[in-house]
Amino acid sequence: MDATLPDPRLRLAMVAGRSLRLAEARLALVGAAWMENLSGEVVASNENPIAIDDLEWLDIEVDAMVSTVKPAQIKEMVDKLIAEGKAYVCYCSSAEEREMRPNPSGDPEDAFYDNRHRLLTADQRKAMKKSGRVPSVRLIEDSPGTPWADLHGQSLGAHPPHDFLIVGRDKQPSEAMKRAVEFVRGNATHLVLDAGCASMAGQMLTILEALDALPTAVLAVPGWPPEGTDVPSLGQLQASGYLPHPLRDELTATIWGTGVSIDALDADSVTDTGGQIEPWTVDAMAERHGAALRDMPIPELASALVAYLTTRGFPIMEREYAWQQRFARSVRSSARILQDAEPLASIILTSTVDHDRSATSLLRRPESQALIGVVDQILVEQADVEEPNWREVVRDLRQRVDRPGRAMSTLRLILSGRKEGPSLPTVLELLGVEGCRNRLEKARRYG
Repeated sequence: MDATLPDPRLRLAMVAGRSLRLAEARLALVGAAWMENLSGEVVASNENPIAIDDLEWLDIEVDAMVSTVKPAQIKEMVDKLIAEGKAYVCYCSSAEEREMRPNPSGDPEDAFYDNRHRLLTADQRKAMKKSGRVPSVRLIEDSPGTPWADLHGQSLGAHPPHDFLIVGRDKQPSEAMKRAVEFVRGNATHLVLDAGCASMAGQMLTILEALDALPTAVLAVPGWPPEGTDVPSLGQLQASGYLPHPLRDELTATIWGTGVSIDALDADSVTDTGGQIEPWTVDAMAERHGAALRDMPIPELASALVAYLTTRGFPIMEREYAWQQRFARSVRSSARILQDAEPLASIILTSTVDHDRSATSLLRRPESQALIGVVDQILVEQADVEEPNWREVVRDLRQRVDRPGRAMSTLRLILSGRKEGPSLPTVLELLGVEGCRNRLEKARRYG
């Protein structure tokens, strides 16, 4: 390890070309908390700006950046392993590998390679190359089955049971080789791994051992989510209106149990990963996120809604701050994510309302036009009231009409263009006296 570099250092390897998945974000949270407790650094690759944006959104601070590992750098380390006698060029064909004993153990290779090309002479390799055989590179494995464990004894897989591929016949490095080189090039000393990826982890640590670059400490986080679970990316969650801090708590709860904030973790609790993980679904996560929204102060929720709805094209920033807070109160009891506020916003934050053919037919009826007159009169009476009690307004209206149920349904259609939707008091409050009268006037034109 370079003595000039901070100790410890953690390098977070990002997957290029897409937003972070929840499992990756969870590892990043663990790594960031671990490094904070050890006064270390979080070092990230610059290969994926989207992933770095995701980390910043989750309020994970990256202390340093390293350049993307280039193919030439991987080749340099592979050549070094061959020169030191720790790896060799293998000319075994895929047909020959299929003849070997099947490997059902979950190891990345489908067959137990019998190490037949480990001791080929230089002349034999030359002859195979001349015959057109496509080479691969295998790491010599002299400790098959020896287990790897993290600093708390949790399993990280084992040394592979045979000499294993680090470069395939397609000249591409294995995932384990790529991650090992990233770790070395990032001058990292500490490593966080998903315990559910034991096979890849075992290979990666074996490669790092051959490179004389084993981590100072490794921390295994229990595998999550359950296999086969369709988990969205952070980008998808952002787009649908999740907030970062409730999501951080959600990810933390999958490791340490509910009710624990990652910001409050100490060094011991960071490594306490033995608790049982409850079944997880996107729907359950949304429900818990909704509970967090309901606990938010109204000004904070209003600010989040304004930011989200503005990105969705709603002109909510044009409204007064007090109105924005009223809108937040209206959606807080039912919204699970910010996206759930869009139906109400599409009714309220539009200059007018559209009515389909069946609605216009209903509005032409004499009883509908009479209702418009009654409602307009009530609104005129509220014009000088600073804060109308809209529930009382609705009660008053019900007493002034002959068929209250039908009248309420018609009024909702007039104001929102919909037969079903938010409660009338909510629509009346958010539209206000002037907004309601404007929509009544449009409906009156159908008469």
